[in-house]
Amino acid sequence: MRVPHRAVTVAALLVPFALAGCGPDTSPVPEQAADRYVCAGVPHEAMSLIIGDDELHVRFDEGSWDLERSLSCGVGSARDGEDDGRRDPEVAVFRSYLPWSGYLADEDAWREDRARRAGSTPVDADVPGWGYTYPDGDARWMSGWMCESGSELQVMVRRSHGARDGAEDAERLLRSMLPWHCGDQEAPRRTE
Repeated sequence: MRVPHRAVTVAALLVPFALAGCGPDTSPVPEQAADRYVCAGVPHEAMSLIIGDDELHVRFDEGSWDLERSLSCGVGSARDGEDDGRRDPEVAVFRSYLPWSGYLADEDAWREDRARRAGSTPVDADVPGWGYTYPDGDARWMSGWMCESGSELQVMVRRSHGARDGAEDAERLLRSMLPWHCGDQEAPRRTE
């Protein structure tokens, strides 16, 4: 059976369009409030883009956004199966109140430590405080922000999906949560 030349040409032209939807989504992580939250104040869409799966598995979700409390949220892909309690999350968010916890003995030394890390870049945000994004040991990227109140927010991206920029993802996720971290907005509740 002979396949017409025109049919082969049309098929060859359509294959790239069909495959375009199969690659990783490289859309930027949104920096605005969202509709769904995988943990309190932690946007589902941002985590989904970074991890590359809309079905997420919350590995841990503890604490709250109250000023003198800490918060921990770790998320991975649901395609990895059930968590046995030993698997590290692909993306994690940590919030702590450093003066209250006794960790922050010298703020200037702590700030200099973050600034001197190889590959460290300052975070630009419209809330009082300061922050840096930097590569860090077993995590691919860390992005952190210290509010004037002494409350610190850190985003850790261990693994980003496909051709995504882990540093940009960590920083954009961090900035999306700053209105309730340092600002006057109340953190949205977990919706999932």
